[in-house]
Amino acid sequence: MSPNADRLYELLPAVYRQRDEELGDPLKSLLQVISEQVDVVEADIDQLYRNWFIETAEDWAVPYIADLIGYRPVAAAGTPGAIDTLQGEARNRILIPRQEVANTIRYRRRKGTLALLEQLAQDVAGWPGRAVEFYKLLGWTQSLNHLRLDRGRTVDVRQGLRLDKLNGPFDTLAHTVDVRKIDSNYDLGRHNLPSVGLYVWRLKAYPISQSPAYCLEDVSPYCYTFSVLGNDTPLYINPVPETDPTDIAGELNVPTTIRRRAFEERMVAPDGTETNPYYGPDKSFAIWAPGWHESTETLPIPLNRIVSANLSDWQYRPRPGCVAVDPELGRIAFPPSQPPRHGVVVNYHYGFSADVGGGEYNRSLTPFVDNPLLRLSDLKDANQFLIQLKQASSPSDYLRWHLSPSTQAQLEVQDVTEPISESLLEGLINDLNEILRTARLHDENLFDLVELPRQLRDLIAQEPSGKRLIQLNRALLEVHFADSLATTDQVYRVKQPFPGSSGTPPSAPLPQNETVSSEDVTFASISAAIAQWRVDRPRQAAIEILDSSVYVEQISLELGDGQTLHIRAANRQRPVLRVLNWYTAMPDALNVTLHPGSHFCLDGIMITGRGMRVRQAEQASSLPKAPAYLTIRHSTLVPGWSLQANCHPHRPAEPSLEISNLHGQATIDRSIVGSIQVNQDEVKTDPVSIQLWDSVLDATGPELEAIGAPGYPFAHASLTIVRSTVFGEIQTHAIELAENSIFEGKITVARSQIGCMRFCAYIKGSRTPKRFRCQPDVAIVTMEQQLKESDPDITSENLAAAKQRECNRVRPRFNSTRYGTPAYCQLAHYCPLEITRGADDESEMGVFHHLYQPQRAANLQARLDEYTPAGMTAAILYAS
Repeated sequence: MSPNADRLYELLPAVYRQRDEELGDPLKSLLQVISEQVDVVEADIDQLYRNWFIETAEDWAVPYIADLIGYRPVAAAGTPGAIDTLQGEARNRILIPRQEVANTIRYRRRKGTLALLEQLAQDVAGWPGRAVEFYKLLGWTQSLNHLRLDRGRTVDVRQGLRLDKLNGPFDTLAHTVDVRKIDSNYDLGRHNLPSVGLYVWRLKAYPISQSPAYCLEDVSPYCYTFSVLGNDTPLYINPVPETDPTDIAGELNVPTTIRRRAFEERMVAPDGTETNPYYGPDKSFAIWAPGWHESTETLPIPLNRIVSANLSDWQYRPRPGCVAVDPELGRIAFPPSQPPRHGVVVNYHYGFSADVGGGEYNRSLTPFVDNPLLRLSDLKDANQFLIQLKQASSPSDYLRWHLSPSTQAQLEVQDVTEPISESLLEGLINDLNEILRTARLHDENLFDLVELPRQLRDLIAQEPSGKRLIQLNRALLEVHFADSLATTDQVYRVKQPFPGSSGTPPSAPLPQNETVSSEDVTFASISAAIAQWRVDRPRQAAIEILDSSVYVEQISLELGDGQTLHIRAANRQRPVLRVLNWYTAMPDALNVTLHPGSHFCLDGIMITGRGMRVRQAEQASSLPKAPAYLTIRHSTLVPGWSLQANCHPHRPAEPSLEISNLHGQATIDRSIVGSIQVNQDEVKTDPVSIQLWDSVLDATGPELEAIGAPGYPFAHASLTIVRSTVFGEIQTHAIELAENSIFEGKITVARSQIGCMRFCAYIKGSRTPKRFRCQPDVAIVTMEQQLKESDPDITSENLAAAKQRECNRVRPRFNSTRYGTPAYCQLAHYCPLEITRGADDESEMGVFHHLYQPQRAANLQARLDEYTPAGMTAAILYAS
């Protein structure tokens, strides 16, 4: 498919093109429209050919290819969903994995091999795995003539490395026979002749790059943690794939934690230097301390200076010239006599379940240009704009020629030194917007003599259409009318200098003649970028942070009418904004003031130290307010403001987000936030709309307020909570929709007749809107029917006690409810089935619904039964 819109026109003889140009190019415009439809037909034909191959086929075609090779979906995983919704497409990709279909024939040829089970875990469920034949770890008396050294060894208490691996995926010690079945529904067995275990890791290892370590001044100025929040976090291995498909996975091939004894092991390279599979800039973690023993901006602390130690009580003191590292707690200790003078920077990997809350994972950036069309407010100087429009130049001549006749007539008689009539301005804006929608200014050779920025040149090369074409045309007008037309969009890039480096990004404003963002200009702080944003006053702008550093700044923003501002992290970055106790006489926070029609977005940022306050300014006129919008996506507002070493919150009762008199909507998407406090005028304003999608709302305790209002029984808010997990009580005006969510706290709504809850888990005794298929309701009804059928004369006391037992049974169970721990919000393996498969599509309730882990497990278990050798029994064992 060719991106050239004039390819049909260029096929015409020159005589017809010349005649068409004399008539104003009507034939060219017609053929451009026809070319678009030709491109659509060609693309459809090309995709039909691609759908014959599993590598390039569309998602809807994968089941048909699977059927051709005899692939059968697993009934226990569920039925495929609708293909016209994003949720249905995501579920179908799990139910019929493309990679498994592509390798099905290869699996059948390798049936019965141990390495195949590990490949099944990756291809079917997307989980790294390690297969273990437990009969090899049985303790038995070997013949002296046929010793098998690869079998389980007897315990030697002096071999700490082997003892560290005891009862884990990498265990090498001998065990007695376990007669329980490995696939038992009650209590899994392990070591027996037919038992094969497939250990899988559901937690992923997420990287953090060039982030400052946290100095624990309360302990000692030479004690640090890898986490910028000051909490203990185990360091995870950055897994590398096996070199041979027949190899069995080792510790370096899976995302598991780094053990102290394993990190202590050293190897000698051919050049005589010490090496370690865990330490290095391109490995699992590294430490920079500029100016400290050969460490520079480019070179980390040498491995021979690093020692592994147990720093659980901070009593260990490394000798001079060495640094102690505890990988199991994520702690660093320097010698008391040699503290780092220029700070400490680290690379490391931490464990978490999914791409939620921000991090160095791949995510799409939210477009910050909502509407690039012109407004009257975009004319900085209307008279100057008319003067330029009347000048003899290619762009001005083209624009005047394409104005409507009435606007052209008014423009000719208008004296540019006198006030401009409103009818002329309105007609001019409408006509220019029509030109922005339909014209291709970059095809008219109007800007050949103008130095276009590289960003525009790149956009022109993409042959944009639709909204992107409007954005390009608008940017071209801003280049020509730079003095009189306001910039609609601007990107301000921010990056901190490396500690101890000489070069620093400029904090000065952008050059006055710069009309679009330049990738060559960065600011050293967010405050410097905000200062330039206030000078430029673009209608739509983004402040993009290019690193994962910590920004300790005092930020207060005010957006004008219809103004948009995004503070966002660049893709695969996780910056941290630390708000300190700046003021003595008033509270501290990230303050944002919105005006009618404005939109503030926080994207990919972590905020710690304090919370965020968002309010809408009072409107002087009595006209209806235009709604204002707040968006928080892929971000974390640390619950409890900050963490202690054991991940307990410092200020559990303090809100992370305060909303005051917001006439509009607050959206929280794929984020982790603390409690929300709503200060809304119940008389003058409508309930603020708060929407949570695939997020965690954590009040740090089930008895604390997750959503509430100070001094009022209910928050004046209307909630929509979808696929989310809530820790804490909700006290709100209404819940319009709650779906596939977990509520670990009492719910109290004022208007219970509004909205509904469906496929949710809640606390019995809550005041909720109408419920459908929620727990424990469904479990209680089913149990009550069974009891009455088995015992019609059951007493009310026994029935009430049985209901209470059923409520307790179906309560959600989590591996951890503390933010900062790797298994945060992960449902436990012993969580009741009503929760783990209680969503409307039989996936789990809560924030990790989109992972479809029950479907992954059902698919994988079915394939294990299919490809395990006869007489052997295989089961999934969860290593994380």
